[in-house]
Amino acid sequence: MLIGNDTEKGRYQLAVQLSEDEGRTWPWKRYLEKDAPGPEAGSYHYPSIIQSRDTTLHVSYSYHLARRNLPRDVDGDPAAKSIKHAHINEAWIKATAQLGSN
Repeated sequence: MLIGNDTEKGRYQLAVQLSEDEGRTWPWKRYLEKDAPGPEAGSYHYPSIIQSRDTTLHVSYSYHLARRNLPRDVDGDPAAKSIKHAHINEAWIKATAQLGSN
């Protein structure tokens, strides 16, 4: 399992990739975040992934949004930065994953 930004520049997309041959190939890829590059693209970084006893995967990562018209937080500031948690499994990665990724 590998999680990270699969772009050469920027952090506007965050992918989870799965290998079934000890990392020689990564045929399964699914995005947790995928923005188009540009001034309103988010920034997703510092991912962490652990597997629980029931074999499901817990992912956490920070995100910074640059979009206009964001909802406001309790202080009235744009809700643009936080940490996200995703609860996934291998079936989710394979369900609509893009095949043939390096």
